[in-house]
Amino acid sequence: MVHDQRIIAALDILRKLRTPSLESLSIEFDDPTRDGANVLPILSSWLCPGPISNLQKLSFDLGNNLHLSAVQFRTLLQGLPKLRDLTVACAILDEDAVQVLNPNINPDICPHLTKLRYSYCSSIPVVATDKMIRSRVELGTELVIRYFSLQEFLVDYGHWVDEDDQEFIGEGANHSPILEALKKDFPSVISFRALW
Repeated sequence: MVHDQRIIAALDILRKLRTPSLESLSIEFDDPTRDGANVLPILSSWLCPGPISNLQKLSFDLGNNLHLSAVQFRTLLQGLPKLRDLTVACAILDEDAVQVLNPNINPDICPHLTKLRYSYCSSIPVVATDKMIRSRVELGTELVIRYFSLQEFLVDYGHWVDEDDQEFIGEGANHSPILEALKKDFPSVISFRALW
């Protein structure tokens, strides 16, 4: 009971906290008894209260491999236009969540993003990820003033699914033609570590 009261008090503080000069934040939701998915609306109300947030680096861990809501993710990222470095950890990603970062679909989301990392994420859709990475790298190579090119995409202990939602098991992820093509086309950008 005391633990729950502390969490509720901490969440209330976050809702009221204003930090316009904050440039980097790492937050880990590590309570197996609570729903970590609620952290995104709280982060949005805290980090994006005014016209422009200065946050450039964000790392968040949903804990317990919870589904990443595309709507909440988009709302959060719309309020962080200066974000350059993003880490999403312990989340279940679906096509909609990955497409939030595709500038061909959401041109106003994270135009300065240069580093993206998925750590311990599962159900990462390989086709949507391929499209998102290619669009971010290619927009950066064109003379599109608003966009920076993605310079680093790292998947740490990622669990992939194909277009039919079939899981890649063990070494199979390393042999996906789509992932192999990404690594071949962008060797200095793409890195996969310990796929499972």
